[in-house]
Amino acid sequence: MTSLDLLDALAAAIADSRAVVWITVIGARGSTPREVGASMLTDAQASIGSVGGGQLELCAIARARSLLRHGTAGVAPPRQVERFPLGARLGQCCGGETTLAFDLVLPSQAGWVADARAALQAGTDWRALLAAHLPACAFPVQPRLPVALFGAGHVGRALAALLARLPVALTWIDSRDEAFPSEPGGEVRCIVSDAPESEVRSLPSACAAIVMTHSHALDLEIVHAWLRRGDFRFLGLIGSRSKRLRFEHQLRMRGHDDAALARLTCPVGIEGIRGKEPEVIAIAIAAQLLRLHPEPDRRQP
Repeated sequence: MTSLDLLDALAAAIADSRAVVWITVIGARGSTPREVGASMLTDAQASIGSVGGGQLELCAIARARSLLRHGTAGVAPPRQVERFPLGARLGQCCGGETTLAFDLVLPSQAGWVADARAALQAGTDWRALLAAHLPACAFPVQPRLPVALFGAGHVGRALAALLARLPVALTWIDSRDEAFPSEPGGEVRCIVSDAPESEVRSLPSACAAIVMTHSHALDLEIVHAWLRRGDFRFLGLIGSRSKRLRFEHQLRMRGHDDAALARLTCPVGIEGIRGKEPEVIAIAIAAQLLRLHPEPDRRQP
């Protein structure tokens, strides 16, 4: 469930004149089912998103619906915060403690909801709009792994669709405008470039780069540009072991030594996942990238 999914659901509820409670994990201590920043929405009939499932989520929904029943008409009450000891209070085996915040959003707040959704789609600071309009709402922002995906073929589209739903800041690059979906979803920045290898210089340091274009020659240029730059966190190339051997030979001719070539992961994707379907390959690569992601923020409010 992405932030855009939640904002879409919030906007739809507000347009339908339904009040909604935005529930956020703002503290996590010990073993907990979800990380700080995880969110869900609840109205009188349904919920979307998740703060952990099980008894925790059932209690959260009940608390949210109580807030909906008792909220002052036309005026949102102050944010409510509650700690949930998962073992002692809820009987959950994970045994840690989760702190949830409950913010009531009323139909009268349609303006800023639309502004926040537009800001998210534009890649600007939508969280600041939430913090400005939900009382005391400045929920923590989890670190997102910067990923540069080169290629919008079958596997590229499957991988982008998956990464858009994960804690990733995805930049997706291809030379073909028509290769991108009309709505990539999530927090994805699409770049159409006649020379994708030239985009390497503008991407963030400590980036995880995945190379899978429609051209082996272009793949080689992109990998060469990344190895020459050197400050990436991960460099993965789709292909077989024989493709890797050919690339190693050509990259050595361009001046890259064994230490540099050892940083290239090809074939990309965790081992042990069989199948050549685009979705299977995408899952293997996404799992490899998730191993790189920083630990969640475990701060208490």
